[in-house]
Amino acid sequence: MSQLRTSIRPVASFMSPVMIVLMVILLQVGLLGIFLYLAERDELQIEKAEIVLLLSYSAIAIVLAIVIGVIRYRWIQRENRVRQRLLDVIDAIPDPSAVRDVKGRYVMWNKAAESYHGIKAAHVLGKTPYELFPKAVARSILEIDAECSESNQTIVRRLVLPPLYGKGQRVANIRIAPVQSAADAGIRGVVTILHDVTQEEREAAALRQMSTQLKLALDTSGFGSWIWDLETNSVDYSEQCQALLRYKGKSFAQDLDFFTRIHPGDSESVVAATKRTLKEFAAYDQVYRLRCFDEVYRYFHASGECAIDDQGRRYFAGLLCPLDRSAN
Repeated sequence: MSQLRTSIRPVASFMSPVMIVLMVILLQVGLLGIFLYLAERDELQIEKAEIVLLLSYSAIAIVLAIVIGVIRYRWIQRENRVRQRLLDVIDAIPDPSAVRDVKGRYVMWNKAAESYHGIKAAHVLGKTPYELFPKAVARSILEIDAECSESNQTIVRRLVLPPLYGKGQRVANIRIAPVQSAADAGIRGVVTILHDVTQEEREAAALRQMSTQLKLALDTSGFGSWIWDLETNSVDYSEQCQALLRYKGKSFAQDLDFFTRIHPGDSESVVAATKRTLKEFAAYDQVYRLRCFDEVYRYFHASGECAIDDQGRRYFAGLLCPLDRSAN
């Protein structure tokens, strides 16, 4: 992090407080020396009062230089404290973060970026993406930089990082935002934050594969399935459910009034079991007769349970299995 702080420290040593005072003192001493030299050679007539006046002016100039130097010193100290706090904040960001100037050179590289990319800040600062990443990746980064600078808006893109610096292939969402100059004179650079989504994409792909396999298994078994969203009171039925109930229409969820299609002899037990499942999150397991859309009662075995998803939404999911029994 010391390398990071050094990289953004203002390069203005010639304007440091000490240099200001020394320059003024040297200037005054030089001027006085010239006047005294010329006076000794009788090339310039200087009265004692004039010498006193020159010394007074020199003293005033030196005092003013000291005052200006102190003011500048305090200003530099305040700026350094602000920069240090900013760098501490950037270093505390858990996601890999960096800042590039208008020429695409890195001027900030936090600890999370060091860990994520496997590159130390000392190796990164002052370099461009082309010096650190494969050409395709560097080109993508700088293209997003250009789009961000032109639109003056934050840009979010998906970025695939190939194996590099001992790290495997990863996928990340890269967020690039413009850094405005204080005087609104244009873009001074861009700040970049990466959010790794490799595991999320793997899990999403696994879920899609599992869903496909489950659908295939259900279609093969002849079972129907449903998911009842308890927050919105909407039910999503599988196509197999529609086939089991002999439905030929186009709006199954709207046309199916489940509790009115339960056989009167099974209605009480089904309602009680449903209420118990919703209240206690107990397992649901019932055999009952349903009046199908061809107006024939048939036996079905229904099983399911309540659950809560990642967003905290409650739902009731289950399976509907046809039974080979005659029903009256």
